[in-house]
Amino acid sequence: MTQFDGKGNLTQVDHIIVNGQAPAEDWTPIIGTYHVNANCTGTIRLDNLSDGSFVNLQIVVVRQGKEIHTVVTAPFDGPARTVASFGRRVD
Repeated sequence: MTQFDGKGNLTQVDHIIVNGQAPAEDWTPIIGTYHVNANCTGTIRLDNLSDGSFVNLQIVVVRQGKEIHTVVTAPFDGPARTVASFGRRVD
């Protein structure tokens, strides 16, 4: 779950299962920054507060800001893999 502040900062909690293994924490706290361009593309940087790792994302905001599609992009801190996600706004 991600909360955007409208000023380029975000907070998030993640629960990611890797190779069938649950994380040590049920929910991992994340902070980050984001930028959205006029054409609804943009970037996000996520910083893991638990272990100091980071992830960069390319994003597309669709449906008048109600959905966001993301894909992990270089550079990032972690194993080589492709991760994509989809998020829907909850009011």
